[in-house]
Amino acid sequence: LRRRVLERAVKMGYTGPDAVARQLRSGRTNTYAVVFEERLSYAFSDPFSVVWLTAFSEVMEAKRASIMLLSVPAGDAEALSAIQDAAVDGLAGLCGDQPAMVRARERGLPTVYCTMGHPVGAEPLAGDYVAIDDYAAAVEVGQHLRRLGHTRLSLLIETAYQGQPALTEYGLDELSGLVQAYTGVGYFDTFHRIRGVLDGLGDAEVTVVVPGMNSRASGQ
Repeated sequence: LRRRVLERAVKMGYTGPDAVARQLRSGRTNTYAVVFEERLSYAFSDPFSVVWLTAFSEVMEAKRASIMLLSVPAGDAEALSAIQDAAVDGLAGLCGDQPAMVRARERGLPTVYCTMGHPVGAEPLAGDYVAIDDYAAAVEVGQHLRRLGHTRLSLLIETAYQGQPALTEYGLDELSGLVQAYTGVGYFDTFHRIRGVLDGLGDAEVTVVVPGMNSRASGQ
């Protein structure tokens, strides 16, 4: 009987259960979004994003889940509609205080991000996050460089905000103002990385340099 039913269905042009209808019934899509504040091409050109997205996709693949990439530029209120319209079961991003992440939590979607979204000791933002101990890792970096015999070093850090002068050097006595700039835009982990490297280097002579954005173009 089943064979006859299927044969008749094929003759009638029936191609199988409708995936959209199945999703409406279950309330799940088995698709998870990854949101970037940059253009989508950034996900395939920025070295960190490539590694991060590769690892994320390997886990999704093992769970037979799909990935949706979303571009929601900072300051683009209209682009936030992509979060409202996305048929996904959850959303991952780099920073927990991105407007896209906030909108996703307002929708009741599970969210996870991979950098600290709050100063050390403060209450974290809603949603889960996975982050390393930036200070401890930075101390190891500084200690390693010192063991190699380096005593004069430059520490490169990313531009904190649009319009910040590139190729700017900061002495150690100017770090307090720089820390305020980074904290003001939500880069709470940056200072802990700087502080860790400096502590690991001991009495080495260090200059902090802001070379530009985290991109290959700035590196060139």
